[in-house]
Amino acid sequence: MLITCQFKDPAHQSIDCPEMLRRMHAVTTVLAQKSEGLTHWYAQGESIDVAKSYPAFEGAEPSPVLLAVLDHEYRLDKSFTAISIWSGSDEQRDRVVLELQGNNQNIPCSLAISYHKRRDDRFGAADSVKDIVATLARLFVAQYIAVSPRNYFEKQVFDDKPGVGWMLYLPQVINAEQVPEAQALIPLPAAGKEQTGTIAVSVADAIFSLDNPRHVDLASRIEMRLVDQDLLPRYADL
Repeated sequence: MLITCQFKDPAHQSIDCPEMLRRMHAVTTVLAQKSEGLTHWYAQGESIDVAKSYPAFEGAEPSPVLLAVLDHEYRLDKSFTAISIWSGSDEQRDRVVLELQGNNQNIPCSLAISYHKRRDDRFGAADSVKDIVATLARLFVAQYIAVSPRNYFEKQVFDDKPGVGWMLYLPQVINAEQVPEAQALIPLPAAGKEQTGTIAVSVADAIFSLDNPRHVDLASRIEMRLVDQDLLPRYADL
């Protein structure tokens, strides 16, 4: 499964590594609440032993060791920064990876959370996974947040727009009259605050699977309905 958050944040420099790592720590905190074995995070490295020499965090703060590595790596060109951390498991099927790509060129940045396809249920069902999406929407000025199996792009209806997959957050108000095919439409922020975005959920009662034609059909129909309502942006317009 892959969770992708594309964002622009005028309030912060996207290449502010300490700030981005603090936000990544907030994300890992939520992930640890949803699944076991996610309390220790390390920088990606050439080998497991090397990577475990570079912890990502000290408490809630970025590790000085990792900050020194990033400062050295991008000392000559600060126009682009990639920060990749992983959950430290020796077993590949148990690993979770967070990868942030930032830049200062006024083009979208991204944070991707990936985990093994054999553990697509790692963070629970839709009601649990939507909390991760809500956290990303709170931390970043998200243009969209998509949750889908890794190869869903081969099934989505439109190549030039984000796919719905299991769920899709858009920073706009969407109601059931506009998209009746969605099994759930979750407003963000939560009740009691002004709504600024919506999570459209294609499958609310199971883990989304590419092997289930009904799941793919539900996501496809939501995508077409969003386009009919002029609610699904093109990548080029983001």
